[in-house]
Amino acid sequence: MSHPWPSNREEKALHEKLLLKFASSQRPHSQPDGWTYQNQYDLVLKEGRWYVPSRLTGNIIKGPDEECFRNAVIPVLDTSGYTYVEGFAAPPTKKRLVHHAWVTDRYGKAIETTWEDPGLAYCGIPFRTKYLREITFMSRGRNGKYGIITDRLHAEHNPFKNGFPDHAIAPVYVKVAFALLSHRDKNDLLHRG
Repeated sequence: MSHPWPSNREEKALHEKLLLKFASSQRPHSQPDGWTYQNQYDLVLKEGRWYVPSRLTGNIIKGPDEECFRNAVIPVLDTSGYTYVEGFAAPPTKKRLVHHAWVTDRYGKAIETTWEDPGLAYCGIPFRTKYLREITFMSRGRNGKYGIITDRLHAEHNPFKNGFPDHAIAPVYVKVAFALLSHRDKNDLLHRG
């Protein structure tokens, strides 16, 4: 099977634009009083980051289909060096956006833990492992489900109303492969004041 994800900058930008357009169209025209975000699409579009699609690496194995949140939680809790990310992705075989979870590394790769092939585009929020442990324990105790950005809200966890606590969001350390940058981008980086 040929690899369906973007192989060049223009194609990648097109997939990201389609993901952004779809997510933007899902926002309601109003939000509850006192809420910072209208829904999960609004939250991810305002707070999320883009990730580079990637195949499985290292000691991470593909998990069961339809269990992306669990598949992404387990390697992060079991292995250091990876960060849980939740948001939206465009699957490699479907022309739609899905609520999805994956892991990332220090290079900003979206390491797919559920699909056979990486998705076409990924936008999500990276969470610190300590917060992931807290919220996963709380959520699993209530409803047996994994996932942080959810419509199953309760008093202790309503990211749409209050956002996430400062200790929840993981820093992103993305190392850019200098050799892959265009000549103009290299000059911009080298000549910044």
